[in-house]
Amino acid sequence: MKYISINHGIYDTNVNKEIIMKESQRRIQYNIENKQNKLDLSGLRLTSLPDNLPGSLQTLSVKHNQFTSLPDNLPGSLQNLDVSYNHLTSLPDNLPGSLHTLIIYNNQLTSLPDNLPGSLQELSIGFNQ
Repeated sequence: MKYISINHGIYDTNVNKEIIMKESQRRIQYNIENKQNKLDLSGLRLTSLPDNLPGSLQTLSVKHNQFTSLPDNLPGSLQNLDVSYNHLTSLPDNLPGSLHTLIIYNNQLTSLPDNLPGSLQELSIGFNQ
C-alpha cells in the first residue's frame, strides 16, 4: 500500500490523530528514502506541518487539510507550495525566497504579506475572504 486515503469526507470522523501522524511520517520517510523532492500530505486532516520536512524539498502539497497558519520555517529550497482548501487566515512573513508557485485558494485570507518572494511567478488566491 502506497498511501492511505482519508481525504474528501470518505474517512471515519473518529480517525485517530496518531494514525494521521503515522501516515504523514510514512510519506516523509518514503520521500527521504527515495530521494524525492516532492511531498504530498494532502487530505490527512493535519492541523500543523510535521517538524521534519526534508530540507531539499522543492514541491509540497498540503491541500485539503485543516491548517489555520503555516510555520515560519518552511524549507528554504521550496519552489512550489499548494495549501488550497485549508483554513488559513494569514501567511508567514518569511516565505522561502526560492518560491515560484503559491496556490492558496479556498482559504480565509484577508490580506497577503507585504514581502512576497521576488522569485514568485504564479500566485493563485481565489475564493478567500
